[in-house]
Amino acid sequence: MHRITIAKKWMLYTVLPVALILTTVVILAYIGIRSYYYNEASNYLSNKANVLYREVNSDSVKNSVQVSEIVATYEEKEKIELMSLDSTGRVMSTSSGFYMDFTEPFPDFESAVNSSSSRGSYTGIGQNGERIMAISLVLPEKVSEVRALRLVISIEQIDDQILKLTGFVLLGAVALLFIFFIAGLSFVRSITLPLKNLSKVATTIASGDFDYRIQPKSNDEIGDLCISVNNMAEELGKTDKMQNEFISSVSHELRTPLTAIQGWIETLGSLKDTESVEYKNGMKIIASETTRLSTMVEELLDFSRIRRSGSLSMTFEEVDVVAELTEAYLMFKQRVAAEDKILEYEEPEEIISVCGDRYRLKQVFVNIIDNAIKYSEAETTVSIKLDHDEDWVSIRIIDNGKGIDSKDMPYIKNKFSRADHSVKGSGIGLAVANEIVALHKGELDIKSEKGVGTVVTIKLPAFGRYEI
Repeated sequence: MHRITIAKKWMLYTVLPVALILTTVVILAYIGIRSYYYNEASNYLSNKANVLYREVNSDSVKNSVQVSEIVATYEEKEKIELMSLDSTGRVMSTSSGFYMDFTEPFPDFESAVNSSSSRGSYTGIGQNGERIMAISLVLPEKVSEVRALRLVISIEQIDDQILKLTGFVLLGAVALLFIFFIAGLSFVRSITLPLKNLSKVATTIASGDFDYRIQPKSNDEIGDLCISVNNMAEELGKTDKMQNEFISSVSHELRTPLTAIQGWIETLGSLKDTESVEYKNGMKIIASETTRLSTMVEELLDFSRIRRSGSLSMTFEEVDVVAELTEAYLMFKQRVAAEDKILEYEEPEEIISVCGDRYRLKQVFVNIIDNAIKYSEAETTVSIKLDHDEDWVSIRIIDNGKGIDSKDMPYIKNKFSRADHSVKGSGIGLAVANEIVALHKGELDIKSEKGVGTVVTIKLPAFGRYEI
């Protein structure tokens, strides 16, 4: 497809129509000015003709000699050429005393003879090549030798005046078009130049340089776009950094359990006593590291599903939150004891139901509890509390661990985000958990203070509140 720039579009859709409009204005102005001056000249000539007709038609004028005297002594002869014509249209006398013997009758004379009003007019080129306006009057029969009087004025000066005024209009139109063009060109440049810079910045960002920034030069939509591009570059830079850290972290996380499993398999292969303490410890470590690997693979698969289809697949049914939360608690009971930590949970005796995916909800509980334990120091407590009313079921996981810095809080639910890089993890578990809770039309709220602890609240609609 042929590329059309903004400047070309502006010329095509704005400058060209304005130029056509101004051209039309100039043409209409010319027609209007010409019509006005010609009408004024015609009215002036008609008035003079009326005066002459009344004079010739008076009782004092009885023959052609008197008409000739009127022609010869015509007081307006400096402005108007007055002629007397015979029945053939030939000039008999003129107010200037000079005339040519024309072979063809005048158009206005022929029109007057054939008109019921006994008048005829003509505007055009005279026999001497000059532009004229003429009126012929057919006289009464009493002056039989003089058939008509003809009044002629030159319109050369009128045409010059018309052209001069039209020239002023044309000059004004050209000036207006020039001002419009310069102002419009400046406006277009104020858009195209920043857009070109933005295009360069976008290309630079696309190449992987997320540190490049553009300086906004205007406080308008273009300036807002520059700010948005800078913000995008900043966010992409953070995401790229988190992805790199994620790859490095996952690589390390995968290598560590694999190395442990491989080492213990070799060790166990050399042991003959399967009942020995060393053999049992090795099997426990292999099982633990395998579970750890499985969890990481599941998180990666979930992340891949979210990236591919935008969400996770769910199977909704009535789920007893108490049962799933209790199972998650029991999964960590031995671990917290081994790490010299306390995990508090008072299981409600009643059944508390939500409409959800059993496996996914348990995945959320396990992930949040795991994070709370992981980021807590020895001899600290992690509490699990379950509350509900007729509308909502709330699960709170409270720890007294390291907490999260306020600068990291806006990004804590983002993929690959990790507030503490010294702690093992892929950085996508919380993002997946947030996605799952959102699909249940719930809320995942995190409140934390650095060095104090964190409270994660999972709010789910009570069963029957929504049809999911």
